[in-house]
Amino acid sequence: AVTRRQCSGGLSFLAEISRFQQVNERINACLCINSLLQRHGRFAAIHDGRLGIELPEQPDVATQLEAGLAPNPARAKALEGAATQAGTLRPLECWPDLTLIGCWLGGSVGTQVRRLKEFYGDVPIRDLGYLASEGHFTIPHEDHTASGIASLHTNYFEFIPEEAAYDPDPPVLSCHELEQGGCYAVLLTTAGGLYRYDIHDIVQVTGFYRRAPLLAFIRKGRDMTSITGEKMHVNHILLGLEQIKQRYDVSLVDHFRVVADVEESRYHIYAEFKSEVSLELLRDEVLPELDAVLAEVNVEYGEKRRSRRLAPLCMHLMQPGWAEKEYQRTAAAGKRDTQYKWQILCSESRPEDIGAIAYTIELPEEEAA
Repeated sequence: AVTRRQCSGGLSFLAEISRFQQVNERINACLCINSLLQRHGRFAAIHDGRLGIELPEQPDVATQLEAGLAPNPARAKALEGAATQAGTLRPLECWPDLTLIGCWLGGSVGTQVRRLKEFYGDVPIRDLGYLASEGHFTIPHEDHTASGIASLHTNYFEFIPEEAAYDPDPPVLSCHELEQGGCYAVLLTTAGGLYRYDIHDIVQVTGFYRRAPLLAFIRKGRDMTSITGEKMHVNHILLGLEQIKQRYDVSLVDHFRVVADVEESRYHIYAEFKSEVSLELLRDEVLPELDAVLAEVNVEYGEKRRSRRLAPLCMHLMQPGWAEKEYQRTAAAGKRDTQYKWQILCSESRPEDIGAIAYTIELPEEEAA
């Protein structure tokens, strides 16, 4: 995370967390500092100016990092004293003058941010803003909120109400037509050449600054989910399942749905089979293989699985007629056949899906992709 602090000295072994690149990964890095400090309980590395960790696969990196370190007996003594007094050593004890943490507060990252208080105390937290490779879309203006002022000076925004995002001819709204509390898909027109570009994001209008809307990122939309930065697209799922079908006789799958569970940091697969299938085959071969295949077609998913930021897949075998009942509910609500679309990838589980589970298969944590 981006931090503002007023202190000198450093922890030599914090180089171990430098591999965390994305902001939500940086939050995980912050939460890992406590365990790193405990693991390196003694402060000899800081005292002597050594790296304090082993990097056998990257000896050149270790040499370059250690070359920039210098012995710091005073810092080592201060940290050891703080650890003795507090009974532990958190970032709060390392950097008592820390005045601000900057990180994303919206979407799935927000569920992790609330844990920072345990490690940093009551330090103000400021959102980095709603941004992507396509541009910066909000201006952060308050602490402890994912909301920011829409950057109307650099982008032209249009919005589609979330409930109409899948309609063939949805209403398209300008900023002055938005309602507080509403959720919308975003269309961007930028100076870089994008025109009415669908960024596949869902944002919420949390209020207004003068007449400009305050926007908070909620989640990825339209066939894409992301728990910890893996950006799983429905095409990743389809490619993975196609490879599994070539290796195993799972053509008996009638309908399936994949749900991103932010709280558990894992993907749930809901599957209805046309006939009985071996539970042992699913548990011991198909599900581990699918986990590995998804890591191949989506390298970010593979990285998050290897670092255990994502838990293993979980498969739910559904009761017969599960998919048909959903279609019947949709028809009863007045939607025509041409409007019906089975949703393969979802951002949250539906009560109807949970209530139709017949059997659940979970991979143990050591099953890493």
